[in-house]
Amino acid sequence: MDSITFDGDQVNRKGALEGGYHDDRKSKLLAFYGIRKAKEELIKHEAEHETCEAEATAVDQQIAHLMGTIQKSEAKRNNLHEVAKQVIEEVTLRKKELSKLEDQINSVIEKQPSMLRELTQLQAQAQSFRTEIGTPLKTTLTKEEHSTLKRLTALSQRYSEELAARDAALEDVAVERKRLQSLLKDNLSKRANEARERLSSALGDIGADAAQRQEILANRRLELDRQDRGTKSVAASLKEIRKAYQERRSIVNDCQSDIEVLRANEAEIQERLEHVEKTSEKQLNKRSMLVQKREENLRKIQELGSLPTAELDTHSHLNIKDLMKKLHSTNQKLTKYSHVNKKALDQYVNFSEQREQLLERKKELDDGSAAIRDLISSLDQQKDEAILRTFKGVSKHFSEVFSELVPSGSGHLIMRTSTDLEEDDEEEGDGSGGTPRMTVSDFEGVQVKVSFTPGGEVFLMSQLSGGQKAIVALSIVFAIQRCDPAPFYLFDELDQALDSTYRAAVAAMIQRQASHPTNPTQFITTTFRPELVNVAAKCYGISLQNKNSNIHPLSKGEALSFVADLMNEEEGVGTVSATPKTRGVAEEDSDSDDDDEAENSASRNQTAAHRKRKR
Repeated sequence: MDSITFDGDQVNRKGALEGGYHDDRKSKLLAFYGIRKAKEELIKHEAEHETCEAEATAVDQQIAHLMGTIQKSEAKRNNLHEVAKQVIEEVTLRKKELSKLEDQINSVIEKQPSMLRELTQLQAQAQSFRTEIGTPLKTTLTKEEHSTLKRLTALSQRYSEELAARDAALEDVAVERKRLQSLLKDNLSKRANEARERLSSALGDIGADAAQRQEILANRRLELDRQDRGTKSVAASLKEIRKAYQERRSIVNDCQSDIEVLRANEAEIQERLEHVEKTSEKQLNKRSMLVQKREENLRKIQELGSLPTAELDTHSHLNIKDLMKKLHSTNQKLTKYSHVNKKALDQYVNFSEQREQLLERKKELDDGSAAIRDLISSLDQQKDEAILRTFKGVSKHFSEVFSELVPSGSGHLIMRTSTDLEEDDEEEGDGSGGTPRMTVSDFEGVQVKVSFTPGGEVFLMSQLSGGQKAIVALSIVFAIQRCDPAPFYLFDELDQALDSTYRAAVAAMIQRQASHPTNPTQFITTTFRPELVNVAAKCYGISLQNKNSNIHPLSKGEALSFVADLMNEEEGVGTVSATPKTRGVAEEDSDSDDDDEAENSASRNQTAAHRKRKR
């Protein structure tokens, strides 16, 4: 049944337990107000956080862009360093070649004085010729002299041109001579010495003839001509090398200029980066100072308390300097009121609001408490009524079921209260043992009083034998089943402690309940007696084979035969057979109870016996 404990917990008939302690100091309204205020502050802080993150992201992007530019510049600078390094190596190589060419030029310069002297002589001679050409002609010359003069002038011009050509040829010959001298000194002389040595060794050994020497000489001349041609190709290569040197020199100059430009850009970027860092640091310092100033102003506003709106309108047009003067003068005047609580008005308003809230909360709690008390009183009344109604129903059905199982007897259930604990004789007419004026708190327990003979002695539960207790227990079970029916019941040898008369009555009771027209119930029992087998709708046998239990459907005849065989075996081994006996008093029940216990022990000692189940 459903009930409520003294602590206010609700116990359901199915086993659920509901209830608990509620702390009135924790208000949902205050908690909701705190949550809403916290959410507003959270939204405000999140907005500030997003703004700071956006600014930080912008600064990070600028830094990343500058870092990318710096990395590109460094990569370009490294590339230019590599190119410059290669160019420097080539310049070094070209310098070596230039030093060789300068040596050749020095040798030419050494020969330059002689060539200049010759050139001076030729120029003086040409000047004399020009002087003579520029003198006015005398008209006394004959035609023959005029023709001769013209011829000589043409010859002079032609010779001058030939002289210039010869000077150029002379310069080329001088260069070629120097080259040939170098070739002769560095190559041909050495090879000639080697040839002489080989020739001398050959003449000393075998005395080679003149034809062979002529052939060797011809080969050497051919080789000399080939070396001359190689020398000319080397001279042409030298001119190309000089030209390439000039081009590379211009490339090196361009690279150096690019390097200088990149270095200037790098310095500019580094300067901008330092400027950005300094600006960021200044902004951070400025922000921290403003935050401190804001905190200080907030603290001062809190210390100042609430301000009247009229005063704000009066002083809103004043500037900060005038306000500071007024503030200073007012502070001087307020020094004598330093002991006065400046927040008294605010505290009074706050405490008044809190008092109103607490009074409203108290009224709500009082109303709730009255409603809960009314509910508890109503539930207690319903609980008492339900317990009394249930007990009356069970008591009524118990009397009916006991009368059906023991036709000559009678039984009653009595509710024991605190007022009659010392009394043993209670009213047994209707078996209720209580009145509607009683409450559950007055109940102390349930007492069973039965009589197995008409007008016989009434016994309590503690005075009954085992078989009589089994009849009373079955009566209570069937009474509860009629009061609150269940879909099925499962009994294990419920007729073990009963004699044949009671077994037949129990079997008839089960048959009536199973075939009830309005509320049929299914019964599943195990038995070794024929009474329950006779009323069973279906029989099954349980066998033990190889330590495994097996179930077999049996007909009613097979089941009765098995039970009869089992009873005969019990009689054959000296067991006491179960005979029905009328039990009127407790002393007469003791012999029957001893017989039943002997029968149970004998049936349990049959290890090869099989069990029957009936449904």
